[in-house]
Amino acid sequence: MSDPSTGPSADSPIEVAYLPGSAGATGGFDRAWPSAGELSVGNVETLSSIAALEARGISTVDCLVASFELSDGTAVDLLDALTERVDSPPIVLVVPVEDGSVPVEAVEFPFDAVVSIRPEADAADVAERIDRAVRRTIPPRSPRIEPDFDRRLAEGDLDDELAEGDLDGVDEWKRRVLDQLFTEIPLHMFVKDQEARNVMVSEASVGRRIHRFSDEYLGQRDVDGVVPVEEGREPYLDDLSVLRTGDPILEKEEHYPTSDRWFLTSKVPLRDDDGRVIGLVGVAQEITAQKHRERQLETVNHLVRHTMRNDLNAITGWLDVLREGDVSGDETDDEVLDRVRRIADGLCGKIDKQQAVVDVLTGPNETESRDLSWIVGREVAALDEEHGAATIRADVEERVSAVVTDDVGRVLVELVENAVVHAERADPRVEVVLENGGDEAVLRVLDRCPAIPVDEREVLTGTRPIDQLNHSSGLGLWMARWIVENADGTIDFRVREDGGNEVVVTLPSGG
Repeated sequence: MSDPSTGPSADSPIEVAYLPGSAGATGGFDRAWPSAGELSVGNVETLSSIAALEARGISTVDCLVASFELSDGTAVDLLDALTERVDSPPIVLVVPVEDGSVPVEAVEFPFDAVVSIRPEADAADVAERIDRAVRRTIPPRSPRIEPDFDRRLAEGDLDDELAEGDLDGVDEWKRRVLDQLFTEIPLHMFVKDQEARNVMVSEASVGRRIHRFSDEYLGQRDVDGVVPVEEGREPYLDDLSVLRTGDPILEKEEHYPTSDRWFLTSKVPLRDDDGRVIGLVGVAQEITAQKHRERQLETVNHLVRHTMRNDLNAITGWLDVLREGDVSGDETDDEVLDRVRRIADGLCGKIDKQQAVVDVLTGPNETESRDLSWIVGREVAALDEEHGAATIRADVEERVSAVVTDDVGRVLVELVENAVVHAERADPRVEVVLENGGDEAVLRVLDRCPAIPVDEREVLTGTRPIDQLNHSSGLGLWMARWIVENADGTIDFRVREDGGNEVVVTLPSGG
């Protein structure tokens, strides 16, 4: 082995420590790798535990390949054990995928690469994917790299060589920059070949990628399943346009409806020394939060313009009637004034609600695990006391937690009050149900009110845009939706078969 302070030399083999973990931890592929496909260059040593790795000595290991479930802990424990070490090698995590998803820890913790394995995958294919992941986590070797390149670059000794075009220095400097860009900048960056297939994808943590882990993009076009087919066609046509015309596409907004995520994407042609287009380079920056905020501001603008202006017009009209003495029918002047007062009180209530909405939009959106059972119980008790004429029945499962913002209680308040206000009978009946749905907490509010019009439901769920001809007048329902969105939850408005409405809120489970 080479000196760990300088990394392995160009002609030294890669030293890999393999921790297969408990039986079946990677869908039965523990035994398939490395025996079915060892690294083309390198030595693989199988170790039984984290303790065995520490006993062996970590400083001589270039890369670790580990299952999530290990015999003496998990891969997260392994990560924690290496956190304080200056000679910590990269970790490639191997996880099974039964239902199209991976353990949440695989995304939440900074593993250097994640290889997901499906039950039907071929063992040789699994081995090849792990091999690729290992190679990508280790900086490429070049016989032209000088042993003291890092020191000379840091101290400025290479400035003259770089300025004069020294190829060895320039190539190494470019390689270092490219490696930093594709492994550390939190953007989705990619390089595609002449057929629009991904040949290089950034590995930096970007929270959530559009649909897949980075290695699952490799060799695939956007229409090959890395995104839903109906969503991948337009980006693929953009790829073809750049490849065929050589014209870049800069800062194009792309929307992925199935996940309601937005990206600002740029693509530029990649040319060879003769100027021929041989591929493209692109970067996609997520702007979902910005687009949601624009949608929220648009909504508040329409509600203010339409509902509040209507109230003010009504007040002005009735005052003109009083001034001109045109009160007709059985209505007296005092009754007209009472009508004006009710409209004004309602307008004040809408202004207060608007302020509450502004507080939600501009306030902190930090989420944490909270006892949703206790919150729902507290709000139901307060609502029951405030609306004495209403019957609010609660069926709350115990110990239901969710990762939410601290204003999550307002969701239930707004949904219940909306049902009470729109009830046709003097004794409104509302049912609140909270249950644990496994990976999510499910809150349902059921009423016997007239069905929310279909255009209102479509506007509230984002399937129909807000315009002057169709807009929802309920600020409370919008506020409920935005609070749920801030917690990465969903809200769905349904019409019950036996009459009334059912609002279903799903929130990420708090464990």
